[in-house]
Amino acid sequence: MMIHHKIAAGFAIALGVWLLSHLSLDARLLSPIAPLNSTVAAGAFPKRLQNPLGHEQVLQQAPARIASGILAADEIFAILRAKNRLVAVTDIADDPGISNVAQFYSTEVVRSEADTEVLLATAPDMVVVAAYSDAATVRLLLSTNVPVLRIPEFTSFADIKRNTMTLASAIGEEERGAEVLARMQQRLDVVANAIKDQPKPRVLYYSPSGSAAGIGTLSDETITLAGGFNVIRETGLKGSSLISQELAIALQPEVILLDIWGTTNGDPAAVNTMLQDPAWRGVPAVKQGRVYVVNAAIATTCSPFRVIGVETIAHLLHPNHVAARSSDAEEVAKWL
Repeated sequence: MMIHHKIAAGFAIALGVWLLSHLSLDARLLSPIAPLNSTVAAGAFPKRLQNPLGHEQVLQQAPARIASGILAADEIFAILRAKNRLVAVTDIADDPGISNVAQFYSTEVVRSEADTEVLLATAPDMVVVAAYSDAATVRLLLSTNVPVLRIPEFTSFADIKRNTMTLASAIGEEERGAEVLARMQQRLDVVANAIKDQPKPRVLYYSPSGSAAGIGTLSDETITLAGGFNVIRETGLKGSSLISQELAIALQPEVILLDIWGTTNGDPAAVNTMLQDPAWRGVPAVKQGRVYVVNAAIATTCSPFRVIGVETIAHLLHPNHVAARSSDAEEVAKWL
C-alpha cells in the first residue's frame, strides 16, 4: 500500500510539472476571468454541461469516474447512490466530526485536498468544484478539457435543492434526486406542522470564538425552519459575522446553540464552560440550562442531510412537540 501511494504521489508531481509547462496561451489568459457556476442540460445523454467559463462541454454518457473536490458533493453523490462512480473525494470525507460519509467510500478512492494534480491523476471524466473552490485550481482544471462542474455556494435550502438536482442531472440520476428532495421536503413539512402554533424561542447560533450566524446563512434558515428566531437578525448583520461577547449577551437569547467545529458528542465541556461563566449568568438560555451543541456533521452540512439538523434543533427548541429522533448515524444510514 505504501509503495502504491509513493507511485501515485510521484505520478501526480510529474503530471503537475507537465501541466504547468504545457498550458496553452488561452489557458494562461484565463486568470483574470471569474469562474461561473455550471448548468447541466436535462434529458438523456449526450447532454451539455456549461463549464465555469461559460463554454459548453458534452457529457457523452453518464460519468463513471467522478472526482469530487467538495464535501457537499461527497455526501450528495452518496445519497444519489453513486458510490461506485467516485474516484476521488475530499480529504475530510472520513472525518466524522464534519462529514456524514465517514468511512463510506472505499479506501481505493483517492482522498484529496482538491489538489489539481491529484484529481487529474485519477483520470476523471468529470470534476466537481464549488463557488468557494480556489479559482486558480478551477482554471487549471479547465485547461485540460476534463468536464468541470462548478456549483454555487450553499446559503439556503433552495441552494441544497438546486445543487442536488444539478449533480443528479450530471450523472443521469434525476429520478433519484427528485425522490431525495421530496423526502427531505416531507420531513421539513412534518416539523413545520408540529411547531406551527408554537412561540419562537430566541436563538443564538454562536461560536466561542465570537462567530455568529447572520441573515442569509443556511444556519439562519435552519433556525427558522426549526421554529426559532435568530436573534442576530435584530442586529441586521448578514452572513457569518464576528460579534463581541457583550453583544451576544445583550441579545438575551433563550436558547444558545454552540457552534463547535468537529464535535461528535455534544461537547458537554463546552456547554459547562458557558453555563459556569459569570458573564453569561443573566442570559435566559443559561438560567434555564438551554445551551446545546449540535454535532457539526448534521448542523453544518450542505447536503440533504441538513434536514436531520433541522429535526434535531426543532426538538431542542420544542421538546414537547417534536420528538427526539434516532442517533445521527442511524438517521444518515436511512438515506444511503
